[in-house]
Amino acid sequence: MKPPLHRWAVGFLIALFFAPAAVAQSIQVTPGTLRMQPTAPGVPVEAELQLRNVEDEAIEVIVRVPQGPFSTPADTLRIAAGSQQPIPIVFAASSIGAYEEALTLQTRGFFKGEDQVIPLRASVVQA
Repeated sequence: MKPPLHRWAVGFLIALFFAPAAVAQSIQVTPGTLRMQPTAPGVPVEAELQLRNVEDEAIEVIVRVPQGPFSTPADTLRIAAGSQQPIPIVFAASSIGAYEEALTLQTRGFFKGEDQVIPLRASVVQA
């Protein structure tokens, strides 16, 4: 016996509504983990991440780095469809050791709101 048509239609509509949550990220980030060159105490070092919008429309990306030795001047970016944009990351610490943090990128828009976390790694060595 076949299921009633309305059950099939309801199931189809539910799948259609939740499908955008299962698609790939709206942005590609290179590199996937940012490993910065070792630096001396108090000497800042800079590197960058490349963000690529893989959507067919412009997207807005909120950039967050917890307060600490890693920072970025980027706050909210608007990236055109299919284009790429760099995000500079600065690391500066006064104590010798290894540091690890995470940069969070949140894509805003209809059917979006996904977070992408990018590990940031750096170290301070004796000069």
